Amino acid sequence: MVLRRLPEINNPANKKLENAGMEIHKKLQEMGMPALAASKIKHYGVFWLKKIWRFMLEAKEMAPTGASVLKIKNLFAVRQKINGGAALAEEINSGENENKTEQDFLASIQKEPKNYLHYDNLGKFYLSRGQFGDAKDIYLYLTAHASGNPDYWARLGFASFRLKDFTQASTAYKKSLDLDSSHANRYYNLAQSYKALGEIEAAKASIKKALQMDSQNFKFLELLGRLNDAN
Repeated sequence: MVLRRLPEINNPANKKLENAGMEIHKKLQEMGMPALAASKIKHYGVFWLKKIWRFMLEAKEMAPTGASVLKIKNLFAVRQKINGGAALAEEINSGENENKTEQDFLASIQKEPKNYLHYDNLGKFYLSRGQFGDAKDIYLYLTAHASGNPDYWARLGFASFRLKDFTQASTAYKKSLDLDSSHANRYYNLAQSYKALGEIEAAKASIKKALQMDSQNFKFLELLGRLNDAN
């Protein structure tokens, strides 16, 4: 498999994730694929434009905070899906790509090696099939090249949690929330990661943020109850 057995980076807070990007390029080149390093200039330009726009909205008290975003979603009955069996709440939906095979995704990468969407689609394909090691490799690559995308960090957190790498899971979920605090489920996932590490107070702080956004969510309330009982 093209992305299998890449060197893992267990602590992105202390090690450069760019190493993952270099390794994946080498691996793809060995398979005869045109894996060229994508320019980061466009990505960072778009990222900072969004940051500046959000700053302007905040200055006018118009910024969509996490709580208000969730209220709007609830108003239109848009609920995030719960992925069962993982002890996490994360949307892993391949959508229109669900009938594609791994080779289809690899062919798309070969055709457009600078298009991050193809890598993300392959990563979601792996996640939906429980291939968490392969998914982790993909999202290590994506977070190295597009570090301003909160979804990539969240999916790295999900894959890492399923691989029982709770340190990386917590780091990845925290980074995702630093970039976009509008996802109550990701605060829940971060709390689960902290709980697995035995960091109960940090887990409580995270689940309380989730409850501020969705105070009647039974899954959130149940976790807070278990955390209180752990003391």
